[in-house]
Amino acid sequence: MQNKRKKYRALLVGIALTPQRNVLFSQWFWLGGLVALVIAIPTRSGN
Repeated sequence: MQNKRKKYRALLVGIALTPQRNVLFSQWFWLGGLVALVIAIPTRSGN
């Protein structure tokens, strides 16, 4: 689990340091993250 968190953190930092950082300010990026969180909550609570 720790490795996955490091990968996601590295991905976000990598995006933030490149000209593609405008993706982080897109509403679709945050909406996609919210949808992923809603899908993941029942899975995590079941374990």
